[in-house]
Amino acid sequence: MYRVLVYASQSGCETAVSNEVTINVATDIEITSQPVGGSICTGGDILLSVTATGSPGLKYQWQYQSGSNWINTGINQSTYNTGSLTTTTLYRVLVYANQNGCETAVSNDISVIVTPDISISAQPQGGSICTGGNFTMSVTASGAPSITYQWEINTGSWTSIPGANASTYNTGVLTATTQYRVFLSSTASGCEDIFSTIITVDVTPDIAITSPPVGNAICSGGSHTMTVAANGSPGIQYQWEIYSSGIWVPISGATASTYIAGPLTSTTEYRVFVYANQSGCEDVYSSPVTVTVFPDITISAQPVGGAICTGGDFNLTVTASGSPDIPVSYTHLTLPTIYSV
Repeated sequence: MYRVLVYASQSGCETAVSNEVTINVATDIEITSQPVGGSICTGGDILLSVTATGSPGLKYQWQYQSGSNWINTGINQSTYNTGSLTTTTLYRVLVYANQNGCETAVSNDISVIVTPDISISAQPQGGSICTGGNFTMSVTASGAPSITYQWEINTGSWTSIPGANASTYNTGVLTATTQYRVFLSSTASGCEDIFSTIITVDVTPDIAITSPPVGNAICSGGSHTMTVAANGSPGIQYQWEIYSSGIWVPISGATASTYIAGPLTSTTEYRVFVYANQSGCEDVYSSPVTVTVFPDITISAQPVGGAICTGGDFNLTVTASGSPDIPVSYTHLTLPTIYSV
């Protein structure tokens, strides 16, 4: 605290005493809360702020970096809005006062990162499953900071699925064909939200064999073609099997709906395994079928000729075995008439 005495040495002059005055001494300026940068999308903005103490009558000068130079911007406030930005920019703030002895405080350099808007680089894909199966979908996106996801289901209108907030979503058990999409968003300034394409998960019945394979009888060394028809599951696959030494053994390469068995020399049993890789699809086996193998045809009793008169007839007989189609077919040859003289 100060005062001043004003006086003179001449006789009769009374000393005048000034009012008492106080000189307040503050600490130097100190930034107690630094400004914080962040990320925005192209065209967005961000609000920067600083908190400082020390000198009375604090003043603020915000600056951004252009090349190697710091350019003054904004007005004398502790907060600053960048305005619309299209490129990543570096900022700082000078905090100062006009009082004598006050040293200017310079904040940390902070970066406002500008990213492109959200873009989907890999759309989710639909597919097919069987009744009771489930299906996993995923989306890949980039651009905006802190992308959030919300999967939606079409139930006549688009409805958000509770808890479906990751880039990947599993449908859970489905019994009917269903449509899905995903909503991608970001709370960062300037970021435009987008929807993925609409995808369909087709739900089909389980596999059913509509026409089973049929066995047959053949002669030794012959072959037999078998076919199975099935529907229901998408992407039906086939594996023919042979019964050998008491177990069913897959036949290498026999993966079509038709299989040619043979050449065979012994009676053999077959079946086909019908399956699909889609979720929920129940695999089925056909009933076993038998291809019976008989020996080749042999004649055990030859036909015997004889003599007749003109206009008579004669019975010829043959006995044969081997083929599954006995009696066998016979070919009748017409012989030329022979005359005796």
